[in-house]
Amino acid sequence: MNNASRSQDAAHPQDTSRPQDANPLKDAAFLQAIAHLQEAARPQEGEEQQASAEVKTYGGGFWRVTFFDEVDSTNNCVKEAISKGAPEGICFVANRQTAAYGRQGRSWQSPEGGLYFSFILDPLSEHLQPKVDQSALPTLSLLLSLAVRETLASFAQTDKIKIKWPNDILVISDEGSAKLVGISLEMIGGKLCCGIGINITSPSGSAEDAKAAGSTEELGVPAAYLESFDALSGVAFDQISGQLLPALLGCIQGFYELWCEEGIEPFMDGYNGLLYNKGEQVELETIDGELLYAGEVIGASSSGELLLRTEQGRVIAANSGEVHTRH
Repeated sequence: MNNASRSQDAAHPQDTSRPQDANPLKDAAFLQAIAHLQEAARPQEGEEQQASAEVKTYGGGFWRVTFFDEVDSTNNCVKEAISKGAPEGICFVANRQTAAYGRQGRSWQSPEGGLYFSFILDPLSEHLQPKVDQSALPTLSLLLSLAVRETLASFAQTDKIKIKWPNDILVISDEGSAKLVGISLEMIGGKLCCGIGINITSPSGSAEDAKAAGSTEELGVPAAYLESFDALSGVAFDQISGQLLPALLGCIQGFYELWCEEGIEPFMDGYNGLLYNKGEQVELETIDGELLYAGEVIGASSSGELLLRTEQGRVIAANSGEVHTRH
């Protein structure tokens, strides 16, 4: 984000009068962010003539995207770029990754047929106004998942795509849930390394192989694919990914710029309205399977925590853990 991309005015006061069931798409601030999708997704002037170039720019020059056929990890590309002083908006895309990883450093499967990209955000930059407090950084996880979900739901023309706290994107069906997107965020040298992996088309092989592959962070986790939706059935991978990437970058940029000015509040109704397991009994566990808490999912807080109501009626705000449906 350049210096001119944030307002010089003080942060706007939060509107606390909005009903909890308000439709986020009728919220003016939310619509402002959505409007960025179409504008920022447009390639810069002359880009059509250099479509075969390795590097493209989007979003008024905010994004500078480098494309690779194969890398070990797009996150590693970002880390190297940060070490060399690269600004936010630098983005790396790969058709395949040989050593990708997701949250908690877990293996991130990256076969052909997915969209894998990582980029830099720098919300704590001292050169930008208004200043973002470091305590707000956990809410970027919620913001990114909402931006990705909204873009994918628009492409697939479906309401079956939900968010599992904090930032997994799932497809919900009568058979249960399957993971469509994995997202990771790491603080590196004062900047954020954000990685996103999206399953578009299923890899070749048996149906069982397809269920266990994709951008999920663990082998054996059921995977969902964009091509499974009627709106995208039969559409070629290159056509989907070619349109999806700039749309995602545009939506992320719009959401991020509004977040920098007003925080997460304009997005909370949208996020909580799409939260998987909301109103259900779940268990929150450590990565090693140790039980932390159990209770009913109330929603996410404006600090990014998961709110649970225990059987005793106590409300717990959890800032880490793996959510599992309680059977």
